[in-house]
Amino acid sequence: MSDTTTTATLLVIDDDVFICDLVASLATDVGYAVTAANNQAELEEALRQRWDLVLLDLSFPDMDAVSIIQRLSEAQPGASVLLFSGATQPALQSAKSVATMYGLSVVGAYAKSQGINNLRLILEVVLSSTSQA
Repeated sequence: MSDTTTTATLLVIDDDVFICDLVASLATDVGYAVTAANNQAELEEALRQRWDLVLLDLSFPDMDAVSIIQRLSEAQPGASVLLFSGATQPALQSAKSVATMYGLSVVGAYAKSQGINNLRLILEVVLSSTSQA
């Protein structure tokens, strides 16, 4: 008998390698298989796959947040996105509106300064809600 259990996948789009490593560690503990994209080339490579959740920082080299959101919506329409950025709350809310306009499913928008301590819980909640869907 084969095991049909699949591991949820998480794409972390952030230019800060430390944050990517931190998120990867927390997400792996929760149960995700994690890939990070730190630049446009890595992002384009990663978007060839499908992801259960995409964690998106709004600050990224070579591309602005709207371009990333647009590219993500083209590669994976309806993707579940968790905005996680050092941007201000108004900027996060604007990005949330743009992502929704592009047809993405925004599961949350958190400032890194507020959400880093709660990231594990956020990932657990998102994972449990997607596995029940």
